[in-house]
Amino acid sequence: MLEKHSVAEQAASYLRQELSRRRWQGRMPGRDKLARELGVHGSTVERALQQLEQEGLLEKSGPGKARRIVESNQAPARLPSLTVGVLLYDPGDQTDDYILKLQYELGAAGHRMSFAPRSMSELKFDPGRIAAMITKQAADAWIVYSGSKPILERLLELPCPVFALFGRMSDLPIAGSGTDILAALRETVEVLHSQGHRRIVMLTRTQLMTSGPGLTERTFIEALEQNDLPYSAYNLAEWDNTAAGLKQCLNRLFQLTPPTAIFVDDWMIHNAVQNYLIHEHRMDEQNLCCISMDYHPSFAWLQPHAPHFYWDPAAVVRHAVTWVRHIGRGRTPVSQKLVKAELRGRESLTWVGVA
Repeated sequence: MLEKHSVAEQAASYLRQELSRRRWQGRMPGRDKLARELGVHGSTVERALQQLEQEGLLEKSGPGKARRIVESNQAPARLPSLTVGVLLYDPGDQTDDYILKLQYELGAAGHRMSFAPRSMSELKFDPGRIAAMITKQAADAWIVYSGSKPILERLLELPCPVFALFGRMSDLPIAGSGTDILAALRETVEVLHSQGHRRIVMLTRTQLMTSGPGLTERTFIEALEQNDLPYSAYNLAEWDNTAAGLKQCLNRLFQLTPPTAIFVDDWMIHNAVQNYLIHEHRMDEQNLCCISMDYHPSFAWLQPHAPHFYWDPAAVVRHAVTWVRHIGRGRTPVSQKLVKAELRGRESLTWVGVA
């Protein structure tokens, strides 16, 4: 489901529209004056103005000075409408919250979003086949949803601008947005260790490991070592992104020594693992902790709370829309903006099994 816009986002949307109508010239009115006009608190207006700064519509002029309106004296006032192609990881990602919100925000900004004819999984994650498909599509820019490093590297060779929405973007000269889960990951491993967990596993998709362990996996391994926990191939369990592949991976884990905690990178996989534990082994959260490194609003309905990493989904999408706006202005930024994640459901990391 789509989350409601915050008051600050609504204020930013109103100010954005007034800027496009060229209501103000040169500099923005002060925060207090805008707060009175909108009937909201000054801090709400400040957050809205900061958002417009991130989008490149405003610039700070120094302490106590009104913000400068960027390109206020240039015509045309309206930015060009772009066709933004989206390359999905799986076909079912079309209904993902991030993609639905991205589609809404791009449409509100006057752009058109179109999906690639086939997803990365349908093309067997083959960088060459994916690049060939992309070159045949009419799009002004591309957003890649959870792409592997080889795929992103291949698409960077194409003339069309590319943006990574999640995926293995670190160490690549590519614009992108996603989440910074590393601190939350280290904290979770430390809490698990303090609760008596000794067999902690991270499920990792084989398709994302073609270039070796990524930053998330390396941080996980380091966290195990820092807590004097043993590490082997057992702890980094690969699976091939199919329902059968997931079950085979879990069967292998439980055939010898069952894990006491499992990290998963997708909220739907979290549900699939929980279903496996209940129906295959009659286990619940007291016997094994399943931690989602992905966020979904449905977690708020679970009692007790399922352990998961939380962040602001709207902020991730906003960075992508801002990048498209820069492309419309003829710029091609390559900065990556990550939203900090935090551990929630900490109380569910306890364990009553026998190590």
